[in-house]
Amino acid sequence: MTATLDTDLVIVGAGSAGCVLAHRLSARQDLDVTLLEAGGADEHPWIRVPLGYARTIADPRVNWCYTSAPVGTLDGRTIAYPLGRTLGGSSAINGLVWLHGHPADYACWAQAAGDAWAWPAMRAALRSLEAAAPAIAGDRGRDGPQPVSCAATRHPRVRAALASAAAAGLPIDPDPGAGCAFGIGPVQVTVRHGQRVSAAHAFLRRARSRPNLRVLTGARVHRIALGDGRATGVEAVTGSGGLQVRARRGVVLAAGVVHSPQLLMLSGIGPPEALRSFGLEVRVA
Repeated sequence: MTATLDTDLVIVGAGSAGCVLAHRLSARQDLDVTLLEAGGADEHPWIRVPLGYARTIADPRVNWCYTSAPVGTLDGRTIAYPLGRTLGGSSAINGLVWLHGHPADYACWAQAAGDAWAWPAMRAALRSLEAAAPAIAGDRGRDGPQPVSCAATRHPRVRAALASAAAAGLPIDPDPGAGCAFGIGPVQVTVRHGQRVSAAHAFLRRARSRPNLRVLTGARVHRIALGDGRATGVEAVTGSGGLQVRARRGVVLAAGVVHSPQLLMLSGIGPPEALRSFGLEVRVA
């Protein structure tokens, strides 16, 4: 049996991007927002523990546990490809590192997509997200939803490594928020009071009390519905059967670098030859 749900916007995927989008879009009281996550709630006990990723990195309850195709340059071996399968997505199972990109990376983005993706604009966006701890010097965001702190450097081996780097002439403790990418120092991590703060904890938790935000877990989307040349909703499978979500204002695809293109192709959107090779109807080339 298929249930039907009407909403203004449906967001597919409650990973890092989906949680931020749900937080920002549901702040508009005139929008009814539905967030769909294929995985479950982020209740795994090791998610909040910073070193817990050693336990979640191969746990199918919170990880899709993908592997790569055989790699020729590695004698045909396959490589583990962890991907979060829970609220917060990969931010709930990753190594917790928070790092601003190098300005040159964003310069390449700007060449392709305009100045809104250049380093000055991107740095301002990153600062608006973060709540950097007082111990982190520099011009950093202090009031954003995402806590950022410095990893501990008390271990003698860490201190020895820093001293060796200084003796070799490397800059110590560069500020990644200032676009300085050369040097050595403690990593900055998404940790507060000794606990991981995933995107779900930083952004989604504070938004879930809003009456215009609906969060559904265990809802795997398998097709984007199309009508008159536009996306009109999505079709999903839940534990209780099928679910058709009709979106009046649009579909936001935030399912990550693996599942977003997969979902587009399953919906008939993509390179025609590739779609036909899988027996899929070409809806949008």
